[in-house]
Amino acid sequence: MDYANEQLRRGEPMTLEELSGLVNEQQPKAFTSIYATPITGSRQKSPR
Repeated sequence: MDYANEQLRRGEPMTLEELSGLVNEQQPKAFTSIYATPITGSRQKSPR
């Protein structure tokens, strides 16, 4: 997480892939796979 803090301190961007590798070093693509999977199902309209 030092890398992430350093990027933030410098105002440098960090890719989702980089962040994913920091969150889970054993499975670095696990975090990004959540966002690569489309969410399906019906959407209910909120009452007005």
